[in-house]
Amino acid sequence: MLATDLRPLSLGELLDRTFSLYRNRFWLFVGIMAVPQTIFLALSLLIEVFANPQKMVTPPAPGASPLAAMAMLGAVAAFAIPLAILAYAIYHVAMGATTEAVSQVYLGGSPTIGAAYQRVRGRVGALMAVTFSILLGVIVVWIGPVLLLFALVFALSGSGGGGSVAAAIGALFGVLLFFGGGALAVWVLLRYSLAIPVLILEKIGVWASLRRSARLTSGHRGRIFLLWLLMVVITYAGVLLFQVPFLVAASLVYKSGNSPLWFRALVNLTGGIGGILTGPLYLIGVSLFYYDIRVRKEALDIQLMLDGLPREAAGSADAPPALPAS
Repeated sequence: MLATDLRPLSLGELLDRTFSLYRNRFWLFVGIMAVPQTIFLALSLLIEVFANPQKMVTPPAPGASPLAAMAMLGAVAAFAIPLAILAYAIYHVAMGATTEAVSQVYLGGSPTIGAAYQRVRGRVGALMAVTFSILLGVIVVWIGPVLLLFALVFALSGSGGGGSVAAAIGALFGVLLFFGGGALAVWVLLRYSLAIPVLILEKIGVWASLRRSARLTSGHRGRIFLLWLLMVVITYAGVLLFQVPFLVAASLVYKSGNSPLWFRALVNLTGGIGGILTGPLYLIGVSLFYYDIRVRKEALDIQLMLDGLPREAAGSADAPPALPAS
């Protein structure tokens, strides 16, 4: 027997279920999100202690060798890049665990934090590949054309003869490309917004998940955009609610900008708390959208009801029914 009445939902009903699920399983979702945020906090403290950006971005002394500056930047990159990759991987594990937990709760299960993480073991690489592919698509349609245009304008302006006119025209087209490319980037994000729920819940490959997300979201991207917009506002509002008082205090007390380590650690800690509290909301909402769209397009509610009948007859309705893939 399903824990939730699966049926087509309005946007308001989806939002209501998102907040209800978050409120009813608050410690589950906060606990899942606390794992990456705790690691992020530890990494940020390591960076503050061993690679303080306020010291590392100090301009080189006059007459210093360019090689010395390049060596310093190389050292920073050698320290920061592995940490960024580690943080990227950890966050994607949490994304997968949250999606899995939403599915289990929604279908009548009782997941734990450890079990949610356990169920996504072995899918970390696929999760990272999905989001990297989406990010690459955003770069191709948005950042790439703008950079190519400015490179062309720079080449024309350096060749003399009408360079200023070319620069003015290029700047105008650059602005148009920036906003047009931004709209295309949003479209790419919406088109593949269900790729992670598909990857985790249907256990298919990276490219198959992207293609299936494109099919599922067709006709529903406006509703997904409204959800995304609302959750972005809530997430950043939550983070800023915790961090702004400390940032204001820093601007008033530490006018030189060199705030002490304990203060920067406190700012990172409060920002992490905001991320823990608001981070699960978008993932819960997207997972519920996945179910809603499959109910609308594939009659998932009927499939799950039929799959659950043998379990109920056998008296084992406690376990959630398996999620059929299409």
